[in-house]
Amino acid sequence: MSGTFEGEAKIIADQVAAAVLKVRALDYDAIADVFTPTGRVMIPGRPLAAGRAAVRQAWAEFLGSMSELEVDYGPREIEIGASGETAMEVGWYALSMATPEGRIADRGKYIVVWKKIEGAWLIEADILNSDLAAPEPVAAAA
Repeated sequence: MSGTFEGEAKIIADQVAAAVLKVRALDYDAIADVFTPTGRVMIPGRPLAAGRAAVRQAWAEFLGSMSELEVDYGPREIEIGASGETAMEVGWYALSMATPEGRIADRGKYIVVWKKIEGAWLIEADILNSDLAAPEPVAAAA
């Protein structure tokens, strides 16, 4: 976060910090409101969700399926495009949840494409994926 657009990168970083609280509160409407009207999210194991209503539903299904969710994430870098109207955020995440077998955890990375619309930074595209290997299938009992 340096150079001509340092202030813009700080605005985005602050918005990300506020979004973490929205995710922890499972406030799906507030999460969706950070996206552009045509924003997209790509969550592992789920189809592409495009548009605020679909984004809201995708996050609700994903996060709502987790019990006793603990989540944290944040940017490693934020790069503002030369026009000052787009930005790319590369970040990390960590989450854990309760299951009948005990707590499980995941960690990974994400990329968010931000777009400045009428002076506000909104998410145009969000994709995340795990650093961990997919779980092995359990063999059926004979």
